[in-house]
Formats: sequence, structure tokens, C-alpha cells
Amino acid sequence: TPLPDHDAFCAAQSMEKNADETFNNVQNATLFYFDPNTADATDLATLGLPERTIKSILNYRSKGGKFRQPNDLSKIYTLSETDFLRLKPWISIGGTPPNHDGKMAYNQAQAPSHRPLELQPFNPNTADASTLAGLGLPEKTISGWLNYRAKGGVFRTKEDLQRLYNLSPYDYQRIYPFIDLSEQKTNALAAASLSGGKAIPAGRKYSIEAVDINRAEIADLVQLPGIGEGWAKRILNWREKLGGFSQLDQIAETRSLPDSVFQKVKPFLTVNEQVFKKIPLNTATWEDLNEHPYIDAKQARWIIAYREQHGKYQHINDLLQILEIKKDWLEKVRPYLAV
Repeated sequence: TPLPDHDAFCAAQSMEKNADETFNNVQNATLFYFDPNTADATDLATLGLPERTIKSILNYRSKGGKFRQPNDLSKIYTLSETDFLRLKPWISIGGTPPNHDGKMAYNQAQAPSHRPLELQPFNPNTADASTLAGLGLPEKTISGWLNYRAKGGVFRTKEDLQRLYNLSPYDYQRIYPFIDLSEQKTNALAAASLSGGKAIPAGRKYSIEAVDINRAEIADLVQLPGIGEGWAKRILNWREKLGGFSQLDQIAETRSLPDSVFQKVKPFLTVNEQVFKKIPLNTATWEDLNEHPYIDAKQARWIIAYREQHGKYQHINDLLQILEIKKDWLEKVRPYLAV
């Protein structure tokens, strides 16, 4: 029997909402090796799993359930096939990542650190130690990599990385898709590194113009040192959540952005255009307020409660009449508020 029109509409809306939620979760996900038997709610959320799936995994474990092999995770009925296939390569039962044959690729002492990985496009000729560590490479490999370059070694093709004797085949296959040797993304710092600090040949110009971070697009950011498309998307996503940057240091708040990368790009950025998405204090709902990264659930409730008791806000400073509101917090969030 066909669904009535109203029910069909509601069902379609629900499916669309779930699809949007999945897309947003994956867009904001950070992949890293994890053990589904010990990962907590924060770990699972960082991997991009929706709340209902996280609850199912934790509930399964609380009832004595145990994952003995990666495929066991697919038993969680709220885990979509898409999420399972996305996370399967990162499942690490007992703390050691499997290779492509399903056997253990390393012993415990050789396994990479279980820190969130910063998998993004990188230039193997210019990547610093922090960038390589973010790829999940062990210290021995990083040291050998930097030493190879210090002695004049240059990677001209992706396959050249196989010359590094202490780069395991597993790690090589894992980072291969992120190796970026395209000349379009080479900048002045990259040119100096590739030439060993020698003068750049005549006719080859490398320059980076100042980028207004509130007007920048992905193409503007990927020209900066240490910024690939992945970091560019995260920075712009953070800008969207904030409603615009009021100062450069806010860029450092971008999720998982290493300070070393921020310090590299900071000299090339400006905040000329302060275009903010404002939250109207006198009409905003609790959801509108709580959605902003700088306003938590309690602060949103206080703002709404004060408005209901005392009437409309006449000035943003009226928020200081709320005892729980601190002046330093108000100065931080002020650019995003309006009366």
C-alpha cells in the first residue's frame, strides 16, 4: 500500500536529514587507528560516526559484546555499510593495524602512535617533521626521510619514496594517495627547499600574495606553505561556523591544525574585510545561539532567560548584567552578536 502523501513527504525529509547528517559527520571526521573494544564516545565521534551508532556500539560493549576481528564491527545494525567500509582499514584490534592480507603488519613496538592522523596532500620534498608525524609515520622513518633530503635527495615521482629503506610498504601504500608533487602548489618556501637554498633559476617565479582570510577560497589557501585542499576546507568550514574571522589567531582554532602549519601561513594572511554573520540577541532562539562555537548550551539558556525576564536587549553590554557572563568571553563573542 502506497504511503499517504503526508507520510511520504515526512519519510523523504527524514532520509534527507540522515543523508545530510552522514555527509557532515564524514566531512568533519579525523581518521586514526582505533580499537572498537576500547574507543570512547569522543573517539567514535571524531571518526565521524553519528550519535545513534555510537550509542549502539557502547551499548553492545556494555552487554558483554566484543569485537574479535574488524569484520565484527559490521554486526552493529546502526552502522551503515558506507561507514564500515570507510573505517575498516583503521580498525586496530589489540593495538596493531592489519596489512592488506589481514595479518598483523607490525608488532606492538613498531606500530604507529595512536594519535589522530592528519592525512592531507603533502610535498615529500618540503614536508617538515610535524607534517610527517601527522601522517602517522614512526620517528625512525621521519628521521631517515629528513636525512635523505639533507644529503641532496629529491623525490621527482611518487615512486621515488620507495628509496627510503625504512619506509614500510604498508605506510607507502597508505600515504601514496596524498603525495603531491604538482608544480601548481609549489611556493617560495618549497622552491628554496628543492634548490637546497640556492638561487631560483631565472624565469621561474614563486610568490604568494597576501590572502584576506575572510574572502579566501580553497584556491587561495592551497598556494600557502603546508596547506593542502584538506586543511583549506577545514579552515573555511571553521570560518563558516564562526561567521567570519575577527583576528588571525582564530585560524589556529581550526580542528587538528598543527601550530607549525599555522605559523607558516600566518605571515601571508590578513583580516582586511571583517564580514561577520551576526546573531540577533532579541530574536535568536536557543538553537541559534548554541550553534555558535563560542556559545555553549548554558550561556544560550542564560541569554534567553534574561531576555524573557527583562525584555529586549538595548546594547550588547547588557549581557554583563547576567552574573554568569564574563567580560573576556563577551569580548571574544562580541563581533558575532547584534541587537
